[in-house]
Amino acid sequence: MTRIRMLLVPAVLAVVLIASLSSGGASAAAPTDSTTSRVLYVTEGVVYIDAGREKGLREGDMIQIVRGDSVVAVAHVTALSSRGAACVRMPGAGQVAPGDVARFAERNEARLPESIAQSARGRVPRRASNPRGRIGVRMLAIRDGTEPRSDIYQPSIDARINGALSDMFAVEVDLRARQTYRPQAEDGSRNLTRVHRLAVVWQRPNAPLRLTAGRLSSPSLATVSVFDGGLAEYRRKTWSLGLFSGTQPEPETYGLDMHIREHGGYAELRGSPGGRGRYVLTAGVIGSYQKGRINREFGFLQARYLAPRFSAHWAQELDANRSWKADAGEPALSPTSTFASARYRAFEALSFSCGYDNRRNVRLYRDQVTPETEFDDSYRQGVSGGAEVRVSRYSASAATRFSRGVSSEKTESHTFSAEARSVTRIGFTIGGRSTRFASSRAEGWLHSGHLAVPLAGTLGADVETGIRDEHARQAGLDGSRLVWTRADLTAAIGRRWFGIISVERDAGAGADQMQIYTSLSYRL
Repeated sequence: MTRIRMLLVPAVLAVVLIASLSSGGASAAAPTDSTTSRVLYVTEGVVYIDAGREKGLREGDMIQIVRGDSVVAVAHVTALSSRGAACVRMPGAGQVAPGDVARFAERNEARLPESIAQSARGRVPRRASNPRGRIGVRMLAIRDGTEPRSDIYQPSIDARINGALSDMFAVEVDLRARQTYRPQAEDGSRNLTRVHRLAVVWQRPNAPLRLTAGRLSSPSLATVSVFDGGLAEYRRKTWSLGLFSGTQPEPETYGLDMHIREHGGYAELRGSPGGRGRYVLTAGVIGSYQKGRINREFGFLQARYLAPRFSAHWAQELDANRSWKADAGEPALSPTSTFASARYRAFEALSFSCGYDNRRNVRLYRDQVTPETEFDDSYRQGVSGGAEVRVSRYSASAATRFSRGVSSEKTESHTFSAEARSVTRIGFTIGGRSTRFASSRAEGWLHSGHLAVPLAGTLGADVETGIRDEHARQAGLDGSRLVWTRADLTAAIGRRWFGIISVERDAGAGADQMQIYTSLSYRL
């Protein structure tokens, strides 16, 4: 019965997806064409692009983030200016970097330039010798008052660059290096450099064959998010084929590791650019082998659909168990790692969303971790549903999640949030959330609020405070109370530089900590 419930929600979402594909989204206003912009900056969960109301964007619109010829993420617009927009990534989205292409439906009937028309046909044009991205330096200082000699200083640098070097070659780079220094600890300091992506792409202009080598990732390869090797893809307007082979990096240091080898391929079908909605269906098989022995063999199916009013994403993996796995009593086939989400805008001001997630491990890349993000990540798994109302500059939403994590403990959370943007002549933004959560072991509340104020020009301040109050429901367990306050100061200097100073204080629940985080980035 449990497995039936696990598969019920994604199956229902799949039926809705197929029905939407068949009907062509008759209830939605059909996009006349698509246009593109660029990702300017990426923060925790939010993508900023250089297109706004002048390009026809509206709050709640869905956009695709494209790198090369692949859609790496889907996001919806939450805040707008005349020439800019802030977009929140949907669950399951891949990694986004400055310089990526943001693609969305255009509402006017004007003829598109040829470069944009090529993008609408599924091929994003390159600019020779003009890579995009950012280079940044950061510093994290943590002072812990609960334990002696536990202070941490962590300077780091990162480079995220992608773009064409010539008509046939492009480069994709994501390097992050840091030093963790404990001035009073016996182990002193530790250096760690992680290469998340370092790849060279070869493709003749307008040719369907594309070859990529190095450390790379592909949104078409299910949970194989990072590997060292090669990927060959043959891409036409409405379909693609791909084969890959490589090794898996060492999970802690991201160094080269030859113990686990992975091989596989995929086939992808895309909707015609002239259709009422855009969809991508991907199916593939992957085998992972450790020192010649089966580690995992599985097939996967992914489906994405994007229309002005409706969007959905479904990913399902199916493990094939043979050899020693069959001898251990595993079934021949077992469904694993299911993810599904859907969003429907019933009216201009009202939208609904639902989702299901039973993935055990998800790699999350965050520049900054807060008590609120830790809480949300811990409640990631399960069934969720919610509704959102947006009227002018005001929004309110309610969401519910029922989950059963790796520990098989039943948990539930119910969240209400509200926000008002660009209030009064000052233009400040104020918002907050309240979450009730409960499990068999504990129950409690999480409350948080934030205030953002533009100070002068591109200088802005953001203050957030929150409390998580947890009470034990079982004898022998203790409750906890955590209070945090964070203040951020952000500044855009010209069109290239972006700086952040963030100070956070955590107290309670066994914590007495002060964090200071600074960052300075240069956009290429």
